[in-house]
Amino acid sequence: GSYNFFRSEFDINRRLHSKFAVRAVAVFHEQDSFRNHANRNFKAVYFSANYQPFKTTSIKLDLETQRNISTSLGAIHADAFSTTDRTGATTLITSTIGGWTYVPGNGMVYDTIGLRRSSGTNILLPYQFGQAIMPRRWNIQGPDSIFNYQNKALALNVDQKVGEDLNLNANVNLNDTFRQLTARGGSSAAGIYRDVNPTLPSGRPNPYYNELYTEHYWQSIRSHIGEPKANFKLAAIYDLKLPFMTQRILVKGTYFRDNPSPNNGHAEAVDYNGPLWRGGPFDPASTQAAYNANNLIRNQNHFYRRLYLRDGDSNAYTNAEPIPGTDRTGPRLDRGYMRNAQDGSGGRAIGRIFSITSYGAGMSGSYLKDRLHTLVGWRRDGVDQNLHRDFYNYVRKDVFAQPGLVQASADVSKFEQNSQDSINYGAVLNAVPFVSMYYNYAQSVAISSGIGAGTLFDNTIRGVPTGDGDEFGLRWSFFGDRIESNWTKYRSNVLRSSITASLLARTELQGIFPEVNLNGSDTQATKAEGVEFETIANLTKNWRLIWNYSTNKLALSQRLPLTKKYRDAAKAKNSPTPETDAYLLTVPEGVPVTGFTKVRSNLVTNYRFSEGFLKNVSVGGGMQYREKSYLGNFDLDRNGTAEQLFSSGYFLGNLSFGYRTQLWKRKVDMNLVISNVFDKFYYRAFALGSGAWGEPRSFRFAIRSDL
Repeated sequence: GSYNFFRSEFDINRRLHSKFAVRAVAVFHEQDSFRNHANRNFKAVYFSANYQPFKTTSIKLDLETQRNISTSLGAIHADAFSTTDRTGATTLITSTIGGWTYVPGNGMVYDTIGLRRSSGTNILLPYQFGQAIMPRRWNIQGPDSIFNYQNKALALNVDQKVGEDLNLNANVNLNDTFRQLTARGGSSAAGIYRDVNPTLPSGRPNPYYNELYTEHYWQSIRSHIGEPKANFKLAAIYDLKLPFMTQRILVKGTYFRDNPSPNNGHAEAVDYNGPLWRGGPFDPASTQAAYNANNLIRNQNHFYRRLYLRDGDSNAYTNAEPIPGTDRTGPRLDRGYMRNAQDGSGGRAIGRIFSITSYGAGMSGSYLKDRLHTLVGWRRDGVDQNLHRDFYNYVRKDVFAQPGLVQASADVSKFEQNSQDSINYGAVLNAVPFVSMYYNYAQSVAISSGIGAGTLFDNTIRGVPTGDGDEFGLRWSFFGDRIESNWTKYRSNVLRSSITASLLARTELQGIFPEVNLNGSDTQATKAEGVEFETIANLTKNWRLIWNYSTNKLALSQRLPLTKKYRDAAKAKNSPTPETDAYLLTVPEGVPVTGFTKVRSNLVTNYRFSEGFLKNVSVGGGMQYREKSYLGNFDLDRNGTAEQLFSSGYFLGNLSFGYRTQLWKRKVDMNLVISNVFDKFYYRAFALGSGAWGEPRSFRFAIRSDL
C-alpha cells in the first residue's frame, strides 16, 4: 500500500489427531507514513493447541509473542506566539523552563536563562493558521522518537462438562510487557514560539531574531524489568430446564495481579563534570530533603535543542545524536542522562503490586417459546494496592536508596475499603416476527485503574470511578430480513473521573494552604446520552448497503470540588487567587469532554457481479462524516467570556474494488481500497492544544489465498 506499507500473514490450522489440533499464525508488518520520519515495524507469532482427552473435556493452550517498534508521528503543535504578536508582551525564561540550548541550524550553544520568549493562545496551529506555519508532512520529533513495545502471553483454558446441564471452566492468563519510549520533554515542546531576542547573550546579533521555533530536550522512559500480569478465572454454568422456562445460571470468580515495574527514565542534560553544569554538586544522602534538593539541581541542567522552522525538519536537523556540551553515550546515572522529573517531590513509586478480586453470579432466562429473554447479574470487585516510594541518589548511582524508603499516601488503601458492588438487568421481547425490543441497565466499576490517584488533600485517595447507564433498543426487519434496522437510545453516568488542575493553580493554593498536595488530582462527573441508528439492506442478492448514524450529548459536571473548596476558603481569608480563578473559568460546568464529536455517520455499499464479462468482480465505496469536535473553552475574542471552540468537521470518501478467482485450483481474493479518495485535508482534535493530522489519500492492495 501507500507509504511503503507491506503486511504478510500466514495462518495454518490442522487437526493432527481425532483428539488434538493445532494452529499457528505469523504476522510481519512494515509501513512508513505521510508524516516525515515516522514508521512502524510489527512482528508477531501465535500458537494454539487444543486437546480433547475425553468427550466431555477440552484443554486449550495459547502462546503469543509480539514486538512493535515505531517512530512517533508527533503531535500537532500549538500557538505560543500570537499574543506577543498582538500585544508585544513576553515572558522571562527562568532556570525551570530554559538553560543551555543547542541550535542545530548553526551549531551554536548558549544559555537562554534571562532571555525572553513569546506567548500565545496555546490552541492547535491548524485552528487559526492551517498549514501556513507548519505543513502536515513535517515531524519535528525527527527519526529518534521511538516507541518499543514487546509482549509475551500464555493462556490455558479447561472446559469440563458434568452431566447434561453443568459446565465448569478454568482459565489462566499470564503475560509480560516491556515498554520503552524516547520522546521530547520540556515546557516548550508542545508549542511554536517566536524568538523575541534581537541579540544573543554574548551581545552579538541574533541570526534567528523574529523567527518561529520549538524547543525540547530528549527523554527516555523504560519499564526495564517488564510488567508481569496474571489472571485466573473459575466459572460454573448450569442450565435449569423447566416446562415454562429455561435459566442459564452462572457463578464466576476472578483474580488479577499486576506488578508494574518502576520506570527507569532518563533525560538529556549537560555534562555533570563539565563547565556548563550549574547548581553545585548532588547531595549523597538518602533522604527526602536531599532528593528534593537534587531534583532542583537536575531541573536546572536540562540540555535543550531549539529547532527553527525556517530550517525545516530534515534528519540532520531533528535527530538526537550526541552534541558538544552533553554526554549521551550511555545511561551513566551521574552524567549525560538524568532521572526524569516525573517522580515528583514524593519520590519514585516502587512496589506497585496491586491485585483485583472479583466474584459474581447471574441468570439468563427464556420464556414464552423464546419470545421473552431476561438477564440479571451481580458482581463485587475489590482492589488491594500498596505503594511505596524511594529517593533516587544521583551521586552514588543507587537506584533504590533503601534508607530513604517511605510509604506513599496510597498506603491508606486496604482491600476491604476498596470493594464495590454492581448489578445489571435487562430483557429482550420478540413481540412479533418483524420487530423486537430490549432494555438493559448496568452499573460500572473501573476497579482495574487501581485505587485512584491522590487528591489535593494529603494522605487521601480519589477512589475508583463508578457509574451506571441504560439503553433501550428496537430491531426492525422487513421483506424477509432483506432490510434490518436497529435503533438504540442510551444514557450513561461516570462519577469520580480524575481531573488535575493547572500547575499554576495548585502552586498558588499550596502557598496559602501548605497541606495541599501539589501532585494531587481532583474529580469530575460525566453524563452522556444519545441515539444510534443502523440499517443493513440487501437490495439484491449481490448488492449490500450499510448506513449508520449517531448523535449524542456529553456534559461534564461536579467539576473540581476540592479546588473550588480551597479557592473559596482562600477568599474567606481575603487571600487573592488570580491563577486559580483564571483556570476555573476554562473549566465551566455543562461543557462536553474535549475531543467530543456530536454527530457521526458512515455509509458503506458493495456490489458483486455474478455473471457476464465482470463476473466475480466487486465494486464498493463509502463515506465517513464527522461533525465539528469540541476543543475547549477559551476567550479568543477577548470579550471577558471563555467561548466554546470547535475544530472543523470533515467528510471522507472511500472506494474499493475486488476480484475473486482461482489459481492452481486455489481460491484467491484480490482487493484494492482507496481511502480519502478526495484527498481531504483534516485533523482530529483531542483538546485545545492536542490533536493529530488525518491521513491524505492512500491505497491498500491485498491478496488472500488458501494454500
